[in-house]
Amino acid sequence: MNRLYLKIIACVTMLIDHICYVFFEGSAAASIVRLTIGRVAFPLFAFMIVRGFIYTRSRLKYARNKLITALASELIYDSLFYRRLFYWQNQNIIFLLLLGLVMLCILEKLDRRLPVQLLVTAGFGAAAYFLKLDYSFWGILVIAVFYYTRNMPFYQSGLIACLPLAAGYGTVGAFLSVIPLYAYKETRGRFRTAGKYAFYLFYPVHLAVLLLIRTFL
Repeated sequence: MNRLYLKIIACVTMLIDHICYVFFEGSAAASIVRLTIGRVAFPLFAFMIVRGFIYTRSRLKYARNKLITALASELIYDSLFYRRLFYWQNQNIIFLLLLGLVMLCILEKLDRRLPVQLLVTAGFGAAAYFLKLDYSFWGILVIAVFYYTRNMPFYQSGLIACLPLAAGYGTVGAFLSVIPLYAYKETRGRFRTAGKYAFYLFYPVHLAVLLLIRTFL
């Protein structure tokens, strides 16, 4: 299990979550699928933000790509999930991942004492809350925990990181993400540059496809 496979699992489980939400809202069975399979996606995305932060050749380009993806997705995201072109009460998950990336850059540069790190994490969590980002404070906390525990075995890091999600959202299904993390080896996987950008495109494109299907069905 390498980062390529983790990305595929994260994208597929996110797609399942969004299909259930968009087309089967109100269904008890769909809710169960979302709270189990659908909740695997975010911990894996948070984990990969930390690994990407550690291994990327250019953090500036990494952040730029996240920003472009977030901006390109926002109107589609609002239209799909809130049925309006602009909805200021919730922003798409890529903005949260970008904010988490900025937080990691600051944590690396600042004093390594735990109180200082916790203060920085709390500040970024508050920013996520007030900016109405998806997963809010709890999402930032998951990214921070993955960073703080980056030298632990990956499955142990995942178990600890998923605790905030279980506490904040009751999404026990997030713990299923520990299964691929248990099998994960610190390798990138074989894919060309075009494949790398395909993962950036997947987020806005899959939202757009779901919006078109719902609109014309």
